[in-house]
Amino acid sequence: GSGAMTGAGLSYPPVQNGIDLWQMKNSCASTATITSAGPETKCSNYDLCEQDVKLCLVEKGGHAWPGQEPLPWQIRNNVYVTQTFDATTEVLNFFNSHPKN
Repeated sequence: GSGAMTGAGLSYPPVQNGIDLWQMKNSCASTATITSAGPETKCSNYDLCEQDVKLCLVEKGGHAWPGQEPLPWQIRNNVYVTQTFDATTEVLNFFNSHPKN
């Protein structure tokens, strides 16, 4: 979609479109198992896939990298950056447990 900080005339597709694509390509079940990854983060783990598909969402998260200290522009614009979910660790753990064949 578009929001207050989106460039004029631009609109971006929802992240769920990309997840749906990977879910289809990996022949996943149509439903996901939801797990908590912290007090404000829920992860959708798609089941019975040829390769795992996972999406973690931070409630009320802004355009930021979760777990990173807020940047000056994020502070100025009141962009919420969670400190209860470390996206870097989550991504590294996912890739380490799913090596390229």
